[in-house]
Amino acid sequence: MSSTPEVEAYVAALPDATRPRFEQLLALVRECTGDGFTEALRYGVPTLRREGRNVLHVGGFAAHVAVYPLPDTTADPGLAAAMAPYVAGKGTLRFPHAQPLPEAVVRRVVGALVGR
Repeated sequence: MSSTPEVEAYVAALPDATRPRFEQLLALVRECTGDGFTEALRYGVPTLRREGRNVLHVGGFAAHVAVYPLPDTTADPGLAAAMAPYVAGKGTLRFPHAQPLPEAVVRRVVGALVGR
């Protein structure tokens, strides 16, 4: 999947302190989604879409990077437990810059959102 000019502009506009962390998250999300996805800017943040539908959003902020929405964890209580330290609000996962990015959690979340 290739980036769009909108997404590239979003990344370029991030503060220097946020950009590397966001790029790490976005690269991981791209790796986990594979073929059939496109990128767009929706709700002001990069969004991965499939068949014209928003599947997940990622954002970069001063203190954290984020993934939206939360996946359904009914069938995977272990995923709910893994996500718990990062849940912020009703449908957001926040990964603070002060902590290493939990790549295994991100992979599981993205997998659940894309149906893998």
